[in-house]
Amino acid sequence: MHNDPDLFIWTPLAADITGDGIDELIWAAAGGTLAYHTLETVGQNELQSSSYFYPNPTTGNIRISTGNTVPASIAVYSLSGRLILTAEETLPANLDLSGLISGTYLLKVVTPDGSFSRKLIMH
Repeated sequence: MHNDPDLFIWTPLAADITGDGIDELIWAAAGGTLAYHTLETVGQNELQSSSYFYPNPTTGNIRISTGNTVPASIAVYSLSGRLILTAEETLPANLDLSGLISGTYLLKVVTPDGSFSRKLIMH
């Protein structure tokens, strides 16, 4: 890691840098390069429009739903891409995130109907 503060963006940003109408989560990487993650991944259009989780920001528990009762693999990632938490649930479901420290994370939900990713903010 570099100690030069000019090489890093300490606060992640969201913007449509690929021009596809979907915001990407952007952060700085080593050597002054940028890294990004698409906040919504390809899945069925119905899954994208009917999926939600709340509250966001949260201090602990969130409710996740896709509008259907389906099995799901849930993963929470740090902004550096490190896997923080995984769970296998049947949606809709409540997920306890009270063990996470304050910050911004990526929540990824995979169901038989598709997948979606969302930015998650812990307070």
